[in-house]
Amino acid sequence: MPTYIRLTDYKSSEEKERGFFKPENRYEAKQEDFEKIPGSPIAYWVSESLANTFLKNSISDIADTRLGMATADNDRFLRLWYEANIKNIGFCYSNRENAKDSGLKWFPYQKGGDYRKWYGNYEYVVNWQFDGTEI
Repeated sequence: MPTYIRLTDYKSSEEKERGFFKPENRYEAKQEDFEKIPGSPIAYWVSESLANTFLKNSISDIADTRLGMATADNDRFLRLWYEANIKNIGFCYSNRENAKDSGLKWFPYQKGGDYRKWYGNYEYVVNWQFDGTEI
């Protein structure tokens, strides 16, 4: 069985040379195991149980996937949170009914973005007044 030696955690050639002889850096994998993962990456460090998860049903075999909310006109329906009147933003509503009954216009909207270590991408609010009837 082929043996692979993982030295990517070492920076200098001296460290790589020492790491070459450490048993914890050695992996054995059959070529057939690579074919279990879509695209057949040479992922020799992946455990057998993880590789086998790719042999099971895909999510599309179990459920229909859908896009989350899309405004189709961000300039019209989205604002940065500081652009809207803070008194008209509903921050603490856990369901649509409560949000609708509040009479507020703007609600937090996660649009995504780059990774942030200390705070998420909480930049936008969406016009969801009257349960989003305008959208």
